[in-house]
Amino acid sequence: MNIQRPFLIFLILGLPLSTTAEQDDAGQWKNACAIQFEKAGGRGSNRAEPLCACMFDTGMKYNADIDGLLVYAATPAAAKNEAFQSAPVLTRQVIGGCVRHVEKNVPADASTASGTQNEQKGQLSSWQHPDIAKAAAAMQLNREQIQQFRVITGELIDDLMARVLSLMKRRQTQGPEQTEQKMSSARRKFIREMDARMEEILTDEQWPAYENYRDTLIGRLGVMRKGRR
Repeated sequence: MNIQRPFLIFLILGLPLSTTAEQDDAGQWKNACAIQFEKAGGRGSNRAEPLCACMFDTGMKYNADIDGLLVYAATPAAAKNEAFQSAPVLTRQVIGGCVRHVEKNVPADASTASGTQNEQKGQLSSWQHPDIAKAAAAMQLNREQIQQFRVITGELIDDLMARVLSLMKRRQTQGPEQTEQKMSSARRKFIREMDARMEEILTDEQWPAYENYRDTLIGRLGVMRKGRR
């Protein structure tokens, strides 16, 4: 990705938002962006949270294509350069400036940077976040359970994030109230399905640790409502 271009925009981090609804919308966007960036990879993915915060705040400040920035975050690493080059000038400026900003000012997330090695070793780690990895390890899954667990969480999180991305892209046309209703429905469905599928592979003794993992995970995803067994 060629981001060595003059960046004429002053980066505005922590841009204040005027309402609670706007704060919720910003938080959902940043969560979705960070998760997709960490999963897709590419330059800046080991600093996904501050990078996405910078992209959103700067993009909103200068009326950049917020939906386009989110699509870029979800673009696989191998295709990011092409996506970057084909993006509008302002979008490239936001991405390039924010990448340089976080690389200069924010330490890399070592757990994310080592994600590929962890996957190759078969270590249990969802999204390579330390809190989530710790909660997952506490379940003490056996070899068979680990494989089933990885399939279940991978499928359900992929489905949830695809739905979240779709809803966010349509939020301007369908309105914030309808968007939040559909978002809440997607969250509830995710929790119900995850509980149901985990019940099939976990023992009663493992369930409390799973509930802690689930709550940690949905907190990471910005899902505030908690499911119950």
